[in-house]
Parts: sequence; C-alpha cells; structure tokens
Amino acid sequence: RDMSDICIVKIRIADFVLEEYNDAMCRMIGYTRHEYEQLFHNNMREYFTGVYRAELEMLKNATAAAIQSGRATFTVNMRVPTRQGAVWIGGVASFTDSGHKAPTHMVAVYRDISYRIEARERLSQAANEKKKAAKLENQNKKLRRLIDGVPAGLGALYIVRGVPAKK
Repeated sequence: RDMSDICIVKIRIADFVLEEYNDAMCRMIGYTRHEYEQLFHNNMREYFTGVYRAELEMLKNATAAAIQSGRATFTVNMRVPTRQGAVWIGGVASFTDSGHKAPTHMVAVYRDISYRIEARERLSQAANEKKKAAKLENQNKKLRRLIDGVPAGLGALYIVRGVPAKK
C-alpha cells in the first residue's frame, strides 16, 4: 500500500509549533517546506487563521482533555487550511513523553479524509431528499383520498382569488 500521503508532524504543545514534519504534510497543504517556514514560522497559530482558528482551538482543547485524563493518544478529525482551500484530516496524536506529568510534545499521524466527509454529506443529502419525497408522496395520497371521497353529483367549486365561490 502506498504510504506517501501519510502526514507526520511533531508538535511542541506549549506553543503549537511544528518541530518536525514530513514532505507529505507540505504536499497536502500546498506549500513547500521553505514557504511554510518563511510564511508561518512553523507556528500553527500563524497558519490557522480566520475561520480555521476554531479548528486549532478544537485541537488545543482535545490535547488538554487527553492530558488531563491521562490518555497517551487521542483521535484527530478536523479541517486544515491549504493553499487551495481546506481538507479534512483524520488520524491519531500521541504524546511522545507521556511518562511525564505534563507531556511537552505530541506526534500526529494523519491523512486527508475529505473524500469520506464528502461521501457522508452526499449520503445525508440523499437521505434528506428521500425523506422529503416520502413526505410529499404521503401528502399526495391524502389529497387523492380527499378528492376521491367527494361525492360525484356535488357540483363544482371555483377558486377566485383564494376564496371558494359557488357556480
């Protein structure tokens, strides 16, 4: 199996600076290593700006919760900004020094899972459309029963500006 799309990053927890990262991470975000270092100084706080600030906050909160509960690992599922927009990533983060009272570093191993998220969204949309179609079909059946229940010689009604009028 091709593992060239597996991203690996080592993060200093105190300031969320990437101390090490592989070329797959650079390919995923669309920046060369030199561009990433020059533009963002390997600092996730500088990289996750605007609408993506909430993603970094979520990661920081997940990190703090894992440390507080004494877990050595936790899952990572979040949006990451790229040069072209954003991707969804999924993977696991592990504390490299979990024997200490407060870990100082973590290593995250992840990959682009955008296709999974998009597939889930399409399935959800299809399910919603199916529910809407079933609701319309049910309403159609009720209306048909109502129309079929009108006696044949009752006479016709005309609708004039929304008000029924006898002919």
